[in-house]
Amino acid sequence: MKLLLAITYIVVLALYIVSHAFELPDILIEFRLYSEKVALYCFLVSLTILSVSEILSRWLRKGRRTSSEIMSENLKAHIYTTRVVIALVVVGFPVFVYFNWSRAWGISDAVIVAIPTILLAIVLAEQNVYTYLSSRLERIGIEQARITSVYQVVDTMVKDPTRKGMPDKEDLDELRHSLKLWEDRTAEANFAKFAAQARNTLRSIERNSAEAIWDDYLKRIHRDLGEYVRSYT
Repeated sequence: MKLLLAITYIVVLALYIVSHAFELPDILIEFRLYSEKVALYCFLVSLTILSVSEILSRWLRKGRRTSSEIMSENLKAHIYTTRVVIALVVVGFPVFVYFNWSRAWGISDAVIVAIPTILLAIVLAEQNVYTYLSSRLERIGIEQARITSVYQVVDTMVKDPTRKGMPDKEDLDELRHSLKLWEDRTAEANFAKFAAQARNTLRSIERNSAEAIWDDYLKRIHRDLGEYVRSYT
């Protein structure tokens, strides 16, 4: 479908350019002028419909998306914005200059020079945002994988049907090791603080053999990690 639309656009554009190279009857010239107006109106109407539909779709889906989905949609929006602006620079601006010259609109040279300058500035800004969002999205994916690995260890301990009181030393070492890796490798200060507090509490429980608060500790850390895991799955 995209290929068909691209071929149709190129053919129509070629015919339009060729129509200026030859002397045409008055009826064809009038038809060309009419087609220019129709194309402009169709473009403005379609752009308005797409803009309104995008705003409504984002507003209706607000609150039902995870942080990763929001970040991905923002990344796609910046990619499409960059493509549209580039198309305006490469295609729209030459067309604008042509119509200003052929239709004698009388727009000053300062305005004409300012248009591509502004558009190129927008492209550079969008490119910077794209670079930030892509790196941020990759970083979030890594953090989510680390949190999921810790959550799986805690979830296994919580759902163990044979669990009674304090677990054995092997399970405690696995949990402590997972929290230590998370604390050392995370790039988020809040995650590092959470992992450090959980590891210190675990050390205190193990040192004092505080079986009375072990279940509460395990349930709390399982609940906190589970809420975050469910927010992006």
